[in-house]
Amino acid sequence: MTLTEEAPAELLVPVEVAPVAPKADNVPTCPECGDEFGGIMGKAHLSRHMKFKHNKAPEKPKAPAKKAAKAQPKPRAPKVTVDQPKPRRQPAADMISMAVSGAAQVLAQAQPPVAAVLSFEAPAAGHAIDQAIAGSTVDRVVVQRLVKAESRWQAVGSIVALPLLVGLVSNKPILYQPLEPYLRSCVEDVLVQSIPAMKKRADRTRKAAQAVAELKQLDPSIAESDDPVGDILRGIFSSMIETEGGEG
Repeated sequence: MTLTEEAPAELLVPVEVAPVAPKADNVPTCPECGDEFGGIMGKAHLSRHMKFKHNKAPEKPKAPAKKAAKAQPKPRAPKVTVDQPKPRRQPAADMISMAVSGAAQVLAQAQPPVAAVLSFEAPAAGHAIDQAIAGSTVDRVVVQRLVKAESRWQAVGSIVALPLLVGLVSNKPILYQPLEPYLRSCVEDVLVQSIPAMKKRADRTRKAAQAVAELKQLDPSIAESDDPVGDILRGIFSSMIETEGGEG
């Protein structure tokens, strides 16, 4: 049988051809030569392949960029408002009564009966007017300011008014009777204001007496004197006293 002759059909043995397996997805592939490295150790083989054959390191897959979370604004604490207590109203009855009494003194010479009525009803008028104007605009804007100023300047006013009233009565003694309440009020205020000064003066005098007693024990010349403080003053002004005595 020649080579060109066909072999009998019974002598032919069927040959099975293995099907080509499809390529797996995500197989590590060399970016330089295209070689694929499958299997479990595919990535490791690719890394050695790139290092020794191409002298390069395999590119690491970039991680997806994380979006920066927007910073949430911190909640603001609610403002706590504290209700301020309203200033307490100061009664103005005494001030109004004094004003009515002052009007009575002004009318004492021209209208004695009217002045007497005003002096009589001054306390009641002060209380009634104070109750009538309480809370009004006039009370808030004018009267309350005058009351606060009166309490603040009362002591100073008495100290200034006392010599003026005394001088007025000295010129016109007939005014003593109508001005006596004001004179008494001024004297009382002056006495109250004098107490702290009198206490300081008494304390200073006591300390000076103690100092003089100690000096008398230390200096015999001072011990013989009945007025050591006066002797010290006379010693200071001795030159002036001698000069004046010489001129005389």
